[in-house]
Amino acid sequence: YADYFPDILPHIKRWYNGYSWDGVNFVYNPFSILNFFYKRAFKDYWFSTGTPTFLMKLIKEKRYTAFDIEKKIIFENELEKYEITNISLIPLLFQTGYLTVKQVNPLESTLLLDFPNDEVERSFTMHLLAELNDGHVDKASTLLVDIMHSLKNNRVERFIELIDVLFKGISYTIADSKEKYFHSIFYIVGINFDIERKCIDGFEMEEMGQLLQQ
Repeated sequence: YADYFPDILPHIKRWYNGYSWDGVNFVYNPFSILNFFYKRAFKDYWFSTGTPTFLMKLIKEKRYTAFDIEKKIIFENELEKYEITNISLIPLLFQTGYLTVKQVNPLESTLLLDFPNDEVERSFTMHLLAELNDGHVDKASTLLVDIMHSLKNNRVERFIELIDVLFKGISYTIADSKEKYFHSIFYIVGINFDIERKCIDGFEMEEMGQLLQQ
């Protein structure tokens, strides 16, 4: 592959590498990387083995946003906690492989947890977006494609219309009144479009939120 596509190795690493238990040594997902070489296509192979329905419903129930999950700093001993009657989401996401150790701070006994790679991040956020609506991944995927096309074709009115459809699909019983909740929805959309995070978290996001409220 490297001989024919010299720039492909960083993409393979970004998509399927990143699992670690010490923040120093990182490994590839063997199931995904084998499927990639067999099918020769960047796809979300790991998630095809099963849908994280329980996790999605737990996130929805506890009203977590995408910002509450990624780049999470916790104490090391928190990963050892697992009470079936009071499930803590972050340790559960680590134990199930959706989060991994990116950095260890031995002085503070803390860990920086984050999504291991693009495959997990994109798939996880897609399922989360679907769960926040009616639970159908295919509908969420179609909506995201339509949003992407409206942006590429500079159809601002159509883009706002589709975002409105997206927001209206979220139950008022789970939507937080704070702007952070709706910012996180834009963030999920941006992840699946490979939009740089700085365009999602910064001033541009605030402007877009104000525009949609008009």
